[in-house]
Amino acid sequence: MTGTLLRGLILFLLEVICEGEPTRAGPETMLHPHEQDKLVHQTSRWVLKLFNDSLPFSRAESFCRGQFSSLITLEQSEDKEETVELLRQIGFRSPVWVRDHNRSASKMVALSRQYLEFSALKFPKESHEGFARVTVSFPVLSSVSVCVRVQWNTDWNDVSTVFSYAAPVLTNEFQLRGRVDMQGHIHLALIIHGKHFPYKASFANDGAWHHICVTWSRIRNHWAIYVDGDRKDMGSGTDMDRDIHGDGILILGQDQDSFGGNFTEPFFGNITDLNIWNVSLETIHVRAVNLCLATIQEKFFSWNLSLINSHHVVKEVQAPLFCPAVHQQMELQGCRTLQGWSDQLPPLGWTDCSDFLPFICRSSPERHHRMEQISKSQSSQPSAFMNQLMKLSNKSQ
Repeated sequence: MTGTLLRGLILFLLEVICEGEPTRAGPETMLHPHEQDKLVHQTSRWVLKLFNDSLPFSRAESFCRGQFSSLITLEQSEDKEETVELLRQIGFRSPVWVRDHNRSASKMVALSRQYLEFSALKFPKESHEGFARVTVSFPVLSSVSVCVRVQWNTDWNDVSTVFSYAAPVLTNEFQLRGRVDMQGHIHLALIIHGKHFPYKASFANDGAWHHICVTWSRIRNHWAIYVDGDRKDMGSGTDMDRDIHGDGILILGQDQDSFGGNFTEPFFGNITDLNIWNVSLETIHVRAVNLCLATIQEKFFSWNLSLINSHHVVKEVQAPLFCPAVHQQMELQGCRTLQGWSDQLPPLGWTDCSDFLPFICRSSPERHHRMEQISKSQSSQPSAFMNQLMKLSNKSQ
């Protein structure tokens, strides 16, 4: 029994020790000693050490704690200057992880479910004439993202048009439509530059609210459809040599067979929270919008009924929609990064927390000196503590 406990203790300790270490080769194993010195910058207050390794944000934080230090923070101007100086000395321009000093406070917020009240448009099945026009002027678009919340009428099984954007030279310029299969699932399809893509992205026709986002980029030669924050379909090859024409008309709930009229394939149900960006949103931003959270991307159009003209059969209704806890904002936006050094103050950005990036650990001079002593002693022979554990393990056999 005692041997089993000792073996378990040893395995636990080894696991704890290994957990804080990078899984990829780092500067300690790849660089010559004099090159390692270049990655360390000592100031009157701190010792900064760059680990030209790649770890996710949380692993980088854990590794720094395992070194009796902390991930660098740029809370004060002195912190920024010292970090920039280290990067300038070694000519390092790649992004590195930066700890946000507000992060710990955000984690303390308890999970709370909430419902937000949205003004929605109801398209009744009793009339096939219902439509709503977004009264804004559209520029030429090399990229676009459209997100909207829909509540499908479960009694309607024909093809329905969520929105259609028609340009003066092409009526089927950009459109989202859906149809219901025999199993009760709604399948979505995009029309881009007149090209109709297959009905693939799907969700249950359950009468509940669902969040749909579509993104397109000529530069990236890519389009995607998201449902409730998850990417359901994607592709390329949509006549990407040109932008989406400007000066068009955006109609909700109808397909435009002519510019601004001759409507067909109506939508029946409720629509709300239509937002448009003139950029192609990344997955992390789509998830944030799905969860009712703000993104760092500026909107081209925000849901506003005063900017929408509706047919008289379309009625305004109130829709309570489930939204998540506020404390998830940071994880959805991403984690802080320093985008490399320049002559100006270092630009800060956001990156998916699961990405692999280098990082900088900060410690006091005393702790740094102590860690170097420990490192040197461990490189020559095992510590007395580890020797004792090995002896106990052998005895327990």
